[in-house]
Amino acid sequence: MFYDYGMLTIFSIASITQLLSIFGISIMTNMLVWGFGVGLGGSIFALVYGYFYMWTFEAYWADGDSAAANTASTAMASVVKMQNVRRTVMSSAAIFAFVMYGYDWMEAQYYSATPEEQKAWDEMMYADRMADEGYEMDEKMEEEGEEMADEGEEMFSLFRF
Repeated sequence: MFYDYGMLTIFSIASITQLLSIFGISIMTNMLVWGFGVGLGGSIFALVYGYFYMWTFEAYWADGDSAAANTASTAMASVVKMQNVRRTVMSSAAIFAFVMYGYDWMEAQYYSATPEEQKAWDEMMYADRMADEGYEMDEKMEEEGEEMADEGEEMFSLFRF
């Protein structure tokens, strides 16, 4: 239950920001919530849960005083193990869905953003590469970005309200 309620909380927050993003409100915040909140926060939460899972599993395998205690411990250990198998399958399915649709989702979020947000995103994403090469964004890159933004607006205008 610990894992279920934790993930329910994380994904509830992400769902609310996604709903706001669909209506054109706080798009970049949505990307941050999904990137850091779900990606990083969910991974840290799963790591903590994994520690408690191992601790619980080892506790149930502890030596009991009687045969009945050993039987009960073995039964509970198998229940805990089955819960972990279900969690692993669900996590794998979520990762598979992200791999399949993550890039398209990020591109749709980018083209749904305002031109100012897009420029800020480009500067943030490409600042380190440009600093290494020793130049700033030139006008040609800005023109290409505007052309791509126009194409993106046409493509994703259905989702704008």
